[in-house]
Amino acid sequence: MSEFLECYEQYLDYEKEMRLALKVITLSFWEGYIFNRFGKFLLPLICLYISASCLAALFISNADLLQKIMTILISIGMVQVSTKVMSIPFFKEDLNKILLWLKDIHRIRQIDFVNHSAQENLKTSFKFTKMIPKILILGYLGAVSTYMSYFAYVGKVVIAVPGLVPIAEEYLVFYCIHQFLSNITAVSLICVTDYIAISIAIYIAGAFNILHDMIKCLNDSELVEKEREFLRSIYIFHNELNRIFKNFLNIFYYSFFAQYTSTVGFLIFLFFLLNQNRVFFIYACCVTVLTQLGFLCWFGEVFCAKTGRIFNDLYMTKWYELSLKEQKVVLITMQGSQRAFGFKLAGMFQIDLVMFVQVIKLCFSCYAVLLSLT
Repeated sequence: MSEFLECYEQYLDYEKEMRLALKVITLSFWEGYIFNRFGKFLLPLICLYISASCLAALFISNADLLQKIMTILISIGMVQVSTKVMSIPFFKEDLNKILLWLKDIHRIRQIDFVNHSAQENLKTSFKFTKMIPKILILGYLGAVSTYMSYFAYVGKVVIAVPGLVPIAEEYLVFYCIHQFLSNITAVSLICVTDYIAISIAIYIAGAFNILHDMIKCLNDSELVEKEREFLRSIYIFHNELNRIFKNFLNIFYYSFFAQYTSTVGFLIFLFFLLNQNRVFFIYACCVTVLTQLGFLCWFGEVFCAKTGRIFNDLYMTKWYELSLKEQKVVLITMQGSQRAFGFKLAGMFQIDLVMFVQVIKLCFSCYAVLLSLT
């Protein structure tokens, strides 16, 4: 372990959690078990069943407007859950490569300043990843438990059992249990998938911070003179980091699209419900959806800023004190970091805080149109 940083032990704990999360998504807990081959198809089928249950709930004859809209919202949410559940197993090998690369950046380097930067940034990343499950469980489970409690109290169902509608009073307890299990399953899946995405994003952000600190070392002429390979290591680390980040964006390409579009649908109907029925659980759902969208846009803003800083950081170094050969390496690195990039929606629209405001405006506009038609 002497060739790794002190926080390497913490990363190993994190990697075990990630491996467990991947096993949960693919249902591959035992070697040679049948789920190793077909387990990744079982959870999408469960999501499909819950979606069919929501569709069946729309045909309940005595359902009121609040029931029907909540059923639609759950159906929209299942689109998001299904996309994430299918995307992660499909790119499992790419995720393994990212985890191996993150493990490799915990190696001790020859420059103490870089080792100190890596130690601090990676330790901070680990601390944030420990907080993520608590936030996700508190947010998602809190919102879901509020509306489940409400509908259980009033004796209404928003997730029916396919083929067993209309609902008879003597089977109401059975329907409530089915509704509870369906919601808990969906919440568990979205917590696991969001934990995978957010925790990896946090570690990649920490790697960008290490790169920025490595670039700052170029201002120390004596240090660069002693370490002739240091500039080359910056170039290699920059290329590897860009490759890893682009792989991450590729893995969650469809997840980001599904999350954005489903959030728009969520907010439109939630704004409508706030005007029609100001029940306490609607506020909890609205806060949860806005927080989820806010986190996505905030991460997009952070990564856009970090990738955009690389060019400026290189330009502000004492590159003019380097040899002509080393200046060419700096120029090539600057050329590869001219354009800032972050999260993209459908490969076209930048996901950032500006988009967060635009989504809120769009949802209010659609809500106003929907309200005028009622």
